[in-house]
Amino acid sequence: MSHINKIQLGLLLAVGAVLAWEFQQSSRQAGQLASVRAQTEAQKLELESRNEVLKALEDKNRELDKAEQEAGNKRLLSLLRERNIVSMADRQAASQAAGESSGLGQALAKVLDSPEQRQASQDSRRAEMRAGLDQFFKLLNLSPEKQQQYIDLNIENERRMSERLSALLQGKMSLEEAERQRASDEAAHEQQCREVLGEEGMKFLNGVADGMRTDEAKRLVGIIQNNMGASPLTQDQMDQLQPLIKNQIVGMNMDDVELFRPRDAWTQYCLDRQQQVLAGAGAFLSPTQLETLKTIGAYDLANRQKQMDNRRTALGIKLN
Repeated sequence: MSHINKIQLGLLLAVGAVLAWEFQQSSRQAGQLASVRAQTEAQKLELESRNEVLKALEDKNRELDKAEQEAGNKRLLSLLRERNIVSMADRQAASQAAGESSGLGQALAKVLDSPEQRQASQDSRRAEMRAGLDQFFKLLNLSPEKQQQYIDLNIENERRMSERLSALLQGKMSLEEAERQRASDEAAHEQQCREVLGEEGMKFLNGVADGMRTDEAKRLVGIIQNNMGASPLTQDQMDQLQPLIKNQIVGMNMDDVELFRPRDAWTQYCLDRQQQVLAGAGAFLSPTQLETLKTIGAYDLANRQKQMDNRRTALGIKLN
């Protein structure tokens, strides 16, 4: 096999490893959320059951009041006092259950902070990384020590992200603090990876990431073309539109930190990105094509807002 073919094979394997990692990460989080939702649903059912009991006691309370008023029976008065004690205790229990069922974000934070869960997750991720990056390590001819260092760096980076999400869910970290920490962690992680992989290794990784962004931009331009109707894009227009989409739309940040940004601020962030595309596209698209692009952009924004809202709901995030 020629050197070029080996590089191409390594690139395909690396892309596959990245895609598999993203899928596994999504599956892992989905499993955690499913567990939390199951706990919350059980608490909700318990609360509903307590509310039914409470309603029955309140109905009985009204019957006792009516009977006491009609008969003036001292025995009923004694029962009423006894009933009041039971009702108060049940109200307190129902209130406590309500607080527990509304704490979805707190429950997920406990899962993320659990030492047992964290250790199990790290052990699993180490095995996944070692298997998924085997060809990449061979292509770069990394020593076993360097391989372990690279895996450790990624495990630590994931741990930092989980801790940041947990702190945000519990209100222990502000959005501004999370943004600063994210930027600092990303810069430090890139530098540490460069020290382990070397310039050639980082060039290879960055090339894989850039190729994936290019492929996504091509896909989006294809969707735009399919919706242009009677005013299709020429190949030259598609070639000019693609880098705008790649830099402004594909490059949009939609990670967990963004979930805590106020809706209006996040929407404005997306609109600013879209305006950059429209401003650049105005130089080579016809007015009709530009209007169609605006319509597609509005649909895309609504879709992204829905995705973000669904993620917030899944994590129990309530924005003011």
